[in-house]
Amino acid sequence: MVVAVLTAVCGSVLTTLLASGAGAPPLGTLLATILGAAIPPLIATAGPFHALRLSVAVLAAAIGLAIAYSGFSITYGFSGDKPKNLPLPGEAKQSSGSSGKTGGSVLTETDARPGIEVTPDSVELTCAGRGRGCLKTVILKSTGGAPLRIGNIASESEGVLVAADECAHKEFVRGTSCTLAVWLVADGPPTRVVIHQNLPGKPSYVQVARPPGGPSSSGPSPVDGPTVSPSDPTEG
Repeated sequence: MVVAVLTAVCGSVLTTLLASGAGAPPLGTLLATILGAAIPPLIATAGPFHALRLSVAVLAAAIGLAIAYSGFSITYGFSGDKPKNLPLPGEAKQSSGSSGKTGGSVLTETDARPGIEVTPDSVELTCAGRGRGCLKTVILKSTGGAPLRIGNIASESEGVLVAADECAHKEFVRGTSCTLAVWLVADGPPTRVVIHQNLPGKPSYVQVARPPGGPSSSGPSPVDGPTVSPSDPTEG
């Protein structure tokens, strides 16, 4: 029995290293590990008492596989390296990640959740209108494993307008994007463009800076008329 277990462990380790060295994916390497543990003990089942030999071989293969798999798990656990040979427990979950930012940054998870990248996440409007240098564009990109659904897009101030027909109320698969335009119609304090989407939590935002105030927000100044002195009732 001890010999059968040792051959199962050796076979399992050997096939694991060979499969990993050949560039096999983790699941393929795991299959090689199982076969390496099973084949050596099963070879010894030939001869009398076949049923008993087969039972012992299966038990030895299971023990050898457990020892080899545990050995790789413990080795990676102590070394802190990322597993290269086997799909160890919890490894699939380690690849997912997220960022709490919403712009010029990524709010995403690489599993089956949607994600959005807003670039840039802030703009500065220095002149009114949609002319060259005045209008700013923002790109919204789907980065998650599930489709990104964008809802209403609006400015929090009437002094900033947004053209978002390409993005609003549409769905985007991973890697696709759309563009919205932002421009100034009236000066005032900083404001935001709000982008509603199907990610958990708050909407995404684009911070908008603009001139603090001036003629563009108040219109033309009134023209003062001539000063008329009241007539002297004694005249005439």
